[in-house]
Amino acid sequence: MTPQISFCVTAHDRPGGLQITLGSLVAQRDVDYEILVGINSTDPSVTSDLLSVCQPYESIATVYLNNEVNCYYQSELLASNAFGEYLCFPSEEDYYMPTFGQRMLTKSPVDLIICNCVYDYEHDGRYKVLHGYPSVGLIDKGGFLIKRELFQGFPAK
Repeated sequence: MTPQISFCVTAHDRPGGLQITLGSLVAQRDVDYEILVGINSTDPSVTSDLLSVCQPYESIATVYLNNEVNCYYQSELLASNAFGEYLCFPSEEDYYMPTFGQRMLTKSPVDLIICNCVYDYEHDGRYKVLHGYPSVGLIDKGGFLIKRELFQGFPAK
């Protein structure tokens, strides 16, 4: 069965952040998904830590190790190996509510779905809404889903 969403996660130097992201993605409800993780760290000890974070998820996440590319190419590499109807590009430290995928997909069939919900951390560890639509359920930088066959890569940086 083709997954509805391919989560293409790039990880560079924050094992704790990657743990948050993967934990929130595996909690998605009422949506078929796949997780692809691209590890892109030039520090061997950080690479080892990132791989350790991925280990408990190895039955549901495919990990690609490529320390020689920038984050844009890494995302494109992940997308080229994805099978989902839609692509989503979380980075380490993004947290998704368990209903994120299901709520975003209620807006399909469209080519591009944009979630403009941005949260930030309070000093005591709680989240606060900066702007956007918290009912959609993305915490951190905002995000989007795009039809896989329409994705042509990111602008060169």
